[in-house]
Amino acid sequence: MSSFYEYKRTLSRLSPIDRDATLRALADDLNDRQRRWPRQVDFSGVLQSCALSIFPLLFVEAFGHVDEERLVPFLAGCKLLASSLMIADSLYDEELERDERRALLLRWHGLQFEFERAFAAAFAPESPFWNALQSVLAEHLRGIIRESTYSAGRRRIGDATLSECLEIALAKSCVSRIAVIGLRLLGDDDSHAGGLLKSLDDYNVARQIWDDLQDWKADLQAQRATLVTRRLAVATGTRTAEQNVTALARELYYGGHADDLLDLARAYLTSALDVAGRDRRLPWHAIVEDLERSVESLQRDLQTIVRRNLGRRSPLGVPA
Repeated sequence: MSSFYEYKRTLSRLSPIDRDATLRALADDLNDRQRRWPRQVDFSGVLQSCALSIFPLLFVEAFGHVDEERLVPFLAGCKLLASSLMIADSLYDEELERDERRALLLRWHGLQFEFERAFAAAFAPESPFWNALQSVLAEHLRGIIRESTYSAGRRRIGDATLSECLEIALAKSCVSRIAVIGLRLLGDDDSHAGGLLKSLDDYNVARQIWDDLQDWKADLQAQRATLVTRRLAVATGTRTAEQNVTALARELYYGGHADDLLDLARAYLTSALDVAGRDRRLPWHAIVEDLERSVESLQRDLQTIVRRNLGRRSPLGVPA
């Protein structure tokens, strides 16, 4: 997902409403929450790097009149929730010393309480928001559990299906749907919610393909089943961990797999723009189009390198 500052620049440039007052109120809200906790429960550093608080503002104009009083605690809840998931990812994935793990757990407990408290200020106990939140968190955790069957060595990457890898990719980012789900309940026009949820899912798959093409070596080392590592495992017919990295890179780029996956990412981004409604311009469209330009640029560069090296009949210039 893009950075907080990228979202803020896009919002400032394209939003018809000045959101500086909203963002100041959000910062005050988060600072007040932080002050209530012991010094060791410091989650301010995580909050600064988390973009999900501003993410709903990319869509907000699509939902008619939105209750501004409830909007700020909703944005705070989004940021605190995303921050807790970032810490959880570190706890899942990294080999940590006892003191590091303890520090992360302290922050995680504080964030868990605060995101629930923030959302409770925006949504009544009987609101459908809570069932929706439980649903996306359950999907996220199912994806982590499924991915762990590969990283723990209980299954081979080559046995993963395309649909399974797509489900894992979506599960990694499905919590971002809360941005649209919450706005649907805070606004007085939910007619665009379905299209924006589909647009968000399509964008998230394309973004995951983009990230996986950057991280494929680390994913192979960790034995993660992604759309990229699955393609390599199926193409080579052996355990990818046993393959020479240079040979796998040659297969990825000169075997056409990277090009195919970038085509797939472009198709998802085209769909993301179509279902969001190209006639109704939101700051969200600029985020999708920015990734679309990056994917197209990378694909052109890779195609140029591959054609040039194949023309020399010696495909040794393997992209990093």
